[in-house]
Amino acid sequence: MTTSIDFGIVPEFTQGDRFRKARELTGLGQREFAAELGVSQQTVTNAEKGHTKVRRITLNAWSLATGVAREWLETGIAPAPQGDGGNQSGRRDSNSQHSAWNTDASVTVLRPVAVAA
Repeated sequence: MTTSIDFGIVPEFTQGDRFRKARELTGLGQREFAAELGVSQQTVTNAEKGHTKVRRITLNAWSLATGVAREWLETGIAPAPQGDGGNQSGRRDSNSQHSAWNTDASVTVLRPVAVAA
C-alpha cells in the first residue's frame, strides 16, 4: 500500500499571468488600473501579455496598488511569513496579523499623493 497522495498538477503562471491576476483583484479594468499607476494602458497590456520587461518602479507601484507581494509578482514565489507569528519584533508596522493571513476579501487601491517640497 502506498502512503503518498498525488494531488495533481500545480499550474505555473507567467509573470504576465501574475500581473493580470493581481490587477483583477482590484476590480479595475486595464484602463482604470493604468490611470491608478500613472502609466499608459499599453504598459499594463504589455505587462500582462509578457511583451516587455516591466520597470522596477512599475513593479513596485503594481504591488502597492494591488496589495500583492512584489516578490510574487516578480518571481512567482510567495514570500514566507516572518517568524512564527508570536515574535513580532522584526515587523515594521503595527498590524499584528501577517498580511498572508488576512482573510478580508476587499482590496484597497492606493493612489499616489503629491508631496509639496
